[in-house]
Amino acid sequence: MPHYKYRYFGSEENLRRNIEATGFKIMQIKQIPSGVSFCLSGTVYCNWWPKKGTIYIQGNEQNKQEFVEFFAETPNLYKSE
Repeated sequence: MPHYKYRYFGSEENLRRNIEATGFKIMQIKQIPSGVSFCLSGTVYCNWWPKKGTIYIQGNEQNKQEFVEFFAETPNLYKSE
């Protein structure tokens, strides 16, 4: 099963650009406690907590895998244990 937890150290603006570069459209951006939730096309959710850099990717399994394939190339993004 692919790894869906990452750490990202950069600006929210650059994160948005990198998400959109995957071909998945940002449908909605919500503020969540201490972070931001990007609701993407294909029922994929990218939740980011900037203070620690943690990103969790959730949603439709097949679409998550496709998103992660492209998103893994994002600068300043690291797999997290």
